[in-house]
Amino acid sequence: MLVRVDVAQFYPSVYTHAIPWALHGKAVAKRQRGDGLLGNRLDAAVRATQDGQTMGIPIGPDTSLVLAELLLSQVDREIYERFRVPGTRHMDDYEFAVLDSSTAERLRAGAQEVLADFELGTNTEKTHVVQLPQLLERPWITELRYLSVGTEPSAQYYDLVRFHDRAVELARLYPTENVLKYALGRLDRLEVHEANLSLLLALVLQFVAAEYGVMPNALPILKRLQALEKFHLSTFPRLRTRSMR
Repeated sequence: MLVRVDVAQFYPSVYTHAIPWALHGKAVAKRQRGDGLLGNRLDAAVRATQDGQTMGIPIGPDTSLVLAELLLSQVDREIYERFRVPGTRHMDDYEFAVLDSSTAERLRAGAQEVLADFELGTNTEKTHVVQLPQLLERPWITELRYLSVGTEPSAQYYDLVRFHDRAVELARLYPTENVLKYALGRLDRLEVHEANLSLLLALVLQFVAAEYGVMPNALPILKRLQALEKFHLSTFPRLRTRSMR
C-alpha cells in the first residue's frame, strides 16, 4: 500500500518560529530566544522580509528552498524515527510504502501529527492511502491523448469541438488535476487548418476563461496565431490588452 501525505500551502503556511525548532529542537528554541542560536537569526531575517510577520516565507528565492529543506528534513527524521518505514519526499509531497492497511493508517495519522508539531497542515484531498497496484497513468490523460483530431478542414472543425467539450467535462470530473493544461499542450502540437484557426483561438480562450492559471500554457498557441500573416489577433481587442501585453 502507498501512503501519500501532501503539505497544504507549504510556503505561505510556514511558521517562522518553526525554523529554530527544526534546527535546535523546540524545547531549546523556546528556552533560548536570543541571537545566540542560528535558527533565531534565520527566523528574524525571514520576518524582516515581510514586515515582521511570522506566517509564511517568501516564494521563489533560493534561500526559501534552503529553509524549506531545513524544516522538512527534520520532519523526515521524526517520521522515520517513529515508524522506521522507507519513504520519499519531493519538495513537500511524501510517499511511503507499507504492507498492510493498519500500518498505512497509523503512518498517515502519525505523519500529520509530526507536521502539526511544526505548525504545518495537510491537504486532505491529497493525503490518503492508495491500494497497490495503482494506475500508471491517469484515465483522463489516456483519453485526451488518443482523442483523434483529423486534418480535413470540415472534419477537423468538429473534432476540435469534440476535443474541447471532452476536456471541459474531464476538468470538471478531476477538478484538482491539470486537465486543461494538458489539453492545451495537445492543441499546441496539432497542425490546425487555416480555416479552423478562429475556432482554435476561441477554444483556447474558453480554457483560459475557465481557469486563468493555464495562461502560460495558452501563450505559445496565441503567439503562433499572432505571427500568422493571414490571421490577426487585432480583431480580438480584449485578448490583446489583457493577455498579450
